[in-house]
Parts: sequence; structure tokens; C-alpha cells
Amino acid sequence: MIQSTSQKPIAFFEEVATYNESNILLFISEYFPTAKINPPFVELSEMIFDENANPLEIINKQKIVSFWSSILQGELYKSKELIYQNYLKGTESQNKVYLNVIFNTIKVIIKKGEKFTLNPSCLFFLKEIIGFINDRLLLPDMSPFLWESLINKEEPYLEGTNSSHKDLILSIFDYMEGKNELGEQILSKDDFLLLLKYTIFLVENQSVPEIQKQLEPKLKNGIISFSYWVLHKELYDSKKIKDCFIDFLKKVFVCFKGNEISSIRSQFGSKTRFYPPDFLSEIIKKYSS
Repeated sequence: MIQSTSQKPIAFFEEVATYNESNILLFISEYFPTAKINPPFVELSEMIFDENANPLEIINKQKIVSFWSSILQGELYKSKELIYQNYLKGTESQNKVYLNVIFNTIKVIIKKGEKFTLNPSCLFFLKEIIGFINDRLLLPDMSPFLWESLINKEEPYLEGTNSSHKDLILSIFDYMEGKNELGEQILSKDDFLLLLKYTIFLVENQSVPEIQKQLEPKLKNGIISFSYWVLHKELYDSKKIKDCFIDFLKKVFVCFKGNEISSIRSQFGSKTRFYPPDFLSEIIKKYSS
């Protein structure tokens, strides 16, 4: 079992987000070595004995759920304390980055945890962590972290999109819905949705969409360019860069408007133009490290 630490204060929740019922039963059985876990969770009227004629304790569903909830409650308290102690050690600018890292980590946890334990309690405890940050640690110039932004259903225009493309695009660019290393909102909600719409069109049509509005994410050019190189790499795994990706950068983003096509192409995929910050998506970090 992974334990939350000072370096990773919500590591426990990162692990249990992927637990299914079997994982949980295995975990709990270590606490009750002489017990019989009753998988169907049916109350048994007869006594159960082991091979030495010793009575076995029957662990039913109610006891499992109660015990598991108590574990999550303890881990919640531990995570809050670790987050708070780290916060006290940081400067204001460091804490802005730190709180955004915690929020983005929770975002990743929710996306990969399609089934949360025996009930939705894991979601409840993650929500409690965000509430703790908003109530106790938020700096005066920071906007509250919105739980609703993590659990909202996808926008209508994403429906019907090839699922592999949709999932890939979201896994790469979801960080643009959050904040940069200075605590600035990278893109507004509307602009983030517009970015997804543009990018889906690019991938599915291999051409640049009609641009309703140019976008100005609060990011360095190198991060934007590298993000789209990762998309290109995941889709095509080819050294030959498709022209539509270069045209897309120049036409969609204000920061590339004055750049020559040859310059954008020569820097496409370069890791020397930026130092990968913690708020980037995991799939980008994989290529930038």
C-alpha cells in the first residue's frame, strides 16, 4: 500500500482510485487474518471453522464498508496535515504553484478512477481536500478551486467524437483548463472548450478549422508548441510533421501570429524552449523529461 508522504501528500488516494472490489477485499483481509471475507456479502447463520477447528470471524459488507470508510477518513486527516505543513514552509509564489499541483493531481485521479471503491466515498474525500484548500489555504488573489469543473459532463460537441481521439486530446490539453506556475488562469472555460473544438477538428480532418477567435493562453510558446508535438507524436509517431499542425499553431494562437512558418516548424517538438512545469499533463511530462 502506498503511503501519503510530504512529497506526495495525496499518494494514498492516487492509488485507491484504481481499486476495484477485489483490491479492497484483499487489502482489508490483511487487517483480519483470522476472518473469512464473505464475497457475496450474505449473512451466514452457521459458525465457520478453520482446519484446526478454530472459529472464524465473518466479515460482511456492512463491516467492510464501515472499516474502509474509517481508513479513508484517517488518510484524509493525514493528507490535510501534510498539505498544511508543506504550505507553511513555502513562499507565496511557491504555494500558488503547490496548490495548483494538488488540484491538478486530483483531476488526474478522478479521470482514471472510473469506479471508486465500494461506494462514492472516495469522491467525497477528494472533495473534502479541495474544500480544505479553499477554506484554509487559498491566497487572496487566487480564485477558489471548483469541484464542479472536475465532474461536469463533457460538452455536446464532444459527443460522437472518435473516443480514442477524444480521450487523447483531453489527456494532453486538460492542463490548459487550470492555472500556470504563477497561479494565472491559462484559458477561460469558454476558450478552453473552443481549443478542444479546434483541436478535434484538426485531428479528424487534418486541416485547420475556421477560426472564430484566436486564443491567448497564459503559457510560453514552447509549451504550446510542444503540447501539439506530443499530440502529433501520439497520433502518427512520424518524423515527418504534417503541415496542418504548423498552420494550426500560427492561425489559432495569438503568440504565433507574427512568427514565420519555417520558425514554428523548426521549433516544433523542441524541449529546449521551456523547463517542464509541474502543472503539465502526465502524457506531456513523459516526453519532456
